[in-house]
Amino acid sequence: MYNHEDGLAIMVLVEECIHFQPSLISPLNMPGADTRGRRRVSVVGEQSMMTKAVGGGRVPFEDFLKILLDFQLAGHEKFLSKFRRLFREVDTDKNGVVNEPEFRDMVLRMDPNKNMVSLDRMMQMVDPYNNQHITFSEAVGALSAELVSMMTAKRS
Repeated sequence: MYNHEDGLAIMVLVEECIHFQPSLISPLNMPGADTRGRRRVSVVGEQSMMTKAVGGGRVPFEDFLKILLDFQLAGHEKFLSKFRRLFREVDTDKNGVVNEPEFRDMVLRMDPNKNMVSLDRMMQMVDPYNNQHITFSEAVGALSAELVSMMTAKRS
């Protein structure tokens, strides 16, 4: 599901989560805690007991799911960052949507070799009723193939 580099990054995040799991043994229940909840200064072996109790090598499913979703979100944000900037540049009235001339400008900035027939086809797909109201999500959907090829061409 993930390439080698992403898999390693996720494993590091999971290991960090395991490391920072709260202790399964409360410091108040540890040997050396007095009856009023105050701890003595030094107890032999206390540190090793706490280390064994931390995480137990397990991550709650909710935490694991959050790690994966946050990783995915960060990847999508990184992937779309240049396109987001371009969208904002062509959105001349800064209303968060683009009209037909702005969309055409954006497509031509991405691919100056795009012909008018292709542009017309894209316009029909992204704005079939000619509402002149193309959202960021609609633009991403219409241009997803171009975005992928643009990103893979930059990596090569």
